[in-house]
Amino acid sequence: MIKDLMPDATIKTGLDQRPSQSRQISGPLMLGLLTMPLVFGWFLARRGYANSTRIIVAVYASLGLAGSILSSWG
Repeated sequence: MIKDLMPDATIKTGLDQRPSQSRQISGPLMLGLLTMPLVFGWFLARRGYANSTRIIVAVYASLGLAGSILSSWG
């Protein structure tokens, strides 16, 4: 019955749509990523940033965290 009333109705979730342009990392975001990558890395979860950028920041944050843990043991 509902199909008869609205035959062309589709549900768009927005999950399958990709942005037309990729986002560039701004100066303040870059400074934040270099100084506090665990905090500012969450901003890269938004649409438009390249996966390679996200991976690089995650590795950089992990190395910093591992270095901090290892230096506290010594």
